[in-house]
Amino acid sequence: MYYPENIRQKHPELSAGSLMDDSILLSYAEKFRSPTLNIPNEEWDVLVILDACRYDYFKKHNFIEGELESRYSLGCCTPEWIEHTFRRTVVDMIFGRKRNFEDIVYVSGNPFISGFMLREILGNSNPFHKIEKVWDDGWDEESGTVLPNTLTERALKAVKDYPGKRIIVHYMQPHAPYLGLNEAYKDMFGWKMLRSDIKRKTHPDLLPRGGEVRIGDLIQAYIDNLTFVLKSISKFSELDKVVRVTADHGECLGEYVSDMGRRIFGHPPGVDIRALREVPWFLMKTRHCSIENEQGDENQSFWSRLGF
Repeated sequence: MYYPENIRQKHPELSAGSLMDDSILLSYAEKFRSPTLNIPNEEWDVLVILDACRYDYFKKHNFIEGELESRYSLGCCTPEWIEHTFRRTVVDMIFGRKRNFEDIVYVSGNPFISGFMLREILGNSNPFHKIEKVWDDGWDEESGTVLPNTLTERALKAVKDYPGKRIIVHYMQPHAPYLGLNEAYKDMFGWKMLRSDIKRKTHPDLLPRGGEVRIGDLIQAYIDNLTFVLKSISKFSELDKVVRVTADHGECLGEYVSDMGRRIFGHPPGVDIRALREVPWFLMKTRHCSIENEQGDENQSFWSRLGF
């Protein structure tokens, strides 16, 4: 069974934090029939990132017209995803080059997309044409996050303001805070504190906070967050653009991991399991894209096609 952890055990050169060229990683993905996301080289005009969105939950609860596939994310958490998606290659390191993505405007509700954190992760405070830090100026204090409609409005404005540029729109949902939970559990992953840490340019504490919550309530809150953000991003269907929807990583909702001997919640770094690695790769039906085969049961994930 060729799960990512098996590949890494046999090929340590592919371990997390390695600076191997993307082509090497992709060649292994091809060898093991695991479609890996190489976002900068994919075809899209607007790329929607749903933070911590699992493929299976997206497939079950998505109501937007389009074509759905699954992909293998390069990270178990946002910092890993940033590093392996936008990192320097071996060739860049040899010639002392920074890797730039001048064709991309990044509209982000996620505090990790900041000059301080990008410098820490990539060695470059801004590899993009422009970063719109909605997590800074569009933050909703009451909910403790950036609400989807706020980010959607900024993204649609960016599409108009930056013609000829590609737009990444990074939503916080379905990631916590779970807007449907009681106040005591709403910010159980501490985004208010994380945002405060990043604004002070100190390393954020990523440990979950809050008290106990029933798994069933947690899952429903996750679904509610997903539904909330899907309603907002459906507005992109009116664009005359190629619009893709994906995620930086998935989310553990109480899965038991035998190697760790316990249930896992959230998205701890370095945990290579399906719930964290399998993400949607969705082509939205827009004015530009006419979808012949709409989303349905025939769009199986590659894990299912392989019989896992």
